[in-house]
Amino acid sequence: MQLKKSLWILIGLLAVAAGLIAALVVVHSHNAPSSQEGPDPGPSVLVYQTKGAVTSIKITQEQKTSYTLSALSFDEDLVEGASMNDYDSQLVNQSRVAGVLNASRNLYALELLEESPGDYQPYGLAQPRAVVEVTDKTKATFTLLIGDNAPGNTGIYLKRQDSPAVYLVPTYSLENYLLPETAYFNLTITPGSASEGFDAVVLGGTVREEQGQVVIRKQGENYVLTAPVRRPLDESMGLAMLNTLLGLNADSVAAVNPTRQELDALGLNKPYATAQVSGSWGEFFLSVTAPDAGGMVFLYREGVPLLYTARADLLPWLDLQYIQLMDPFAYTPDIEQLREIALELVSGEIYRFQLTHKEARDSESSKAKESAETKEISVTLDGAPIDSENFQRFYVTLISARLAEHTQQPSSLGSPALVITYIDSSNARQSVEFYPGPIRRYYIRSGDEPFFLTPSSYVDRVLSDLAKVKAGERVESFEW
Repeated sequence: MQLKKSLWILIGLLAVAAGLIAALVVVHSHNAPSSQEGPDPGPSVLVYQTKGAVTSIKITQEQKTSYTLSALSFDEDLVEGASMNDYDSQLVNQSRVAGVLNASRNLYALELLEESPGDYQPYGLAQPRAVVEVTDKTKATFTLLIGDNAPGNTGIYLKRQDSPAVYLVPTYSLENYLLPETAYFNLTITPGSASEGFDAVVLGGTVREEQGQVVIRKQGENYVLTAPVRRPLDESMGLAMLNTLLGLNADSVAAVNPTRQELDALGLNKPYATAQVSGSWGEFFLSVTAPDAGGMVFLYREGVPLLYTARADLLPWLDLQYIQLMDPFAYTPDIEQLREIALELVSGEIYRFQLTHKEARDSESSKAKESAETKEISVTLDGAPIDSENFQRFYVTLISARLAEHTQQPSSLGSPALVITYIDSSNARQSVEFYPGPIRRYYIRSGDEPFFLTPSSYVDRVLSDLAKVKAGERVESFEW
């Protein structure tokens, strides 16, 4: 009996709970906003729908300029390859053009504002900002008139040419049609890449008027500066700066088919900088203006109908001087290729170091390197043997002459304070001469190259170390 009573109590409680839940649902339904007051469901009013892929879009802006985006290839009903007008497809940003063509297969509006307004002027449709002609595979064409922005940037007014109705369309659905033709060009200006490298670079322009053209050529596996001086290229720094010429990207396209007069008006008849580059990928010639107050330049590539803009700070070669490209050391021969080094002092004294090289098997090497051979060097000074390791530290001092600054040939030189002559195994000679110069500096010239300046501390150190070698004293490693 007690169990039956408890069961009836439980059933009653469940009934009360169900009633409360039903009441809450009713209250919630009564207080909920209508569907018209809910979140914006997004564009849902169909303006047009193509049958299959879009093959072309002709865009006319401000009733003046026009350009046409065209499909070149398809994957089923999607555009893959695309172009613009009659431009070389390599100049066009094909992926962007293809994206616009594919996105234009249909258009939905946020709402149909008026079925047939008496006046289109308030919507900016009497003289539309743009007229867009979308043509699909069946050759059906939908012509759209784009008007003003709606108040509060809630969208853009639009109508079809074949219908009096006015729609409100999301801005993002129409913004591509309002872009200038220049927005659809590829911003890659030059071919090549750092991994492919180049065969030759010639830098010129008014920024290099004083020193003349700078020429770098590839010789074998290395790069050599061949003008205005012939010196090895500093590949750790110079090569990296030159490689930025390859695969160069612009900031924007400033003009299409600029006339010669328009280019001259920008100063490109006497460009601030030029670059002629060749490689396995072809060749190109660039002309660049001086940077403006905002650090931007105009850049023109011969044979390409586009005028580009670019940031000067992304063009490290722009005002590059040849001294920044070359190996900063006067002469750094391989010691294993030398047979004699002679030092001639202003006093007339000459010190000759004779080097003898022989193969020596390294008995302490691992089994994997048992056949490896190393060079042993024996050295004599004016015929007397000296400590080889001490001499090699002195050799580091000798080849550490830095070309700190280019200078004009002095009018009067006098006798050199120091001449270092290197003679290799083939009897080829290379001399590095040092002449007294401005305060705390020496004029330095390697072979027939132009004159540079080097700190006087270098000559002082060579003479000091020479005295130590003669006396059999230890030479410390040289550091700048």
